[in-house]
Amino acid sequence: MALNTVAEITRGSNVTRIDRYDRQRIISVKGDLEAGTTIGQALDNVAELDTVTRLPEGVSFPVSGEAEAFREPMAVAVICGLLASTLLSLIFVPVMYILMDDLKQWIGNRFSRLTDVTKEDRLRIEGGL
Repeated sequence: MALNTVAEITRGSNVTRIDRYDRQRIISVKGDLEAGTTIGQALDNVAELDTVTRLPEGVSFPVSGEAEAFREPMAVAVICGLLASTLLSLIFVPVMYILMDDLKQWIGNRFSRLTDVTKEDRLRIEGGL
């Protein structure tokens, strides 16, 4: 994908200073999005560029500003999903199993008089005797 298909390149001044953050050199690249383009689409397009996917060792592509705020809700959603699945698998499923087992015994006791199976027969079958 050619860069000019996703960005309009204009001449401006060169980098006149290099900022340092956490003892690392930082060069900021800023841009305006076309109308109708979301930050997520723009980040995906930039991340697919060959120059970004083949960065030399020690060079990273951190995201900041609005793009960083765009990714924060995704992290919250992932954490909430993990918590929900943990609650379901460790609490909800065992509790439902116990409730259903109790319901089975309650129904069995209520309707046992409708069958000719005696309590001794049931104990023998359940006990494996």
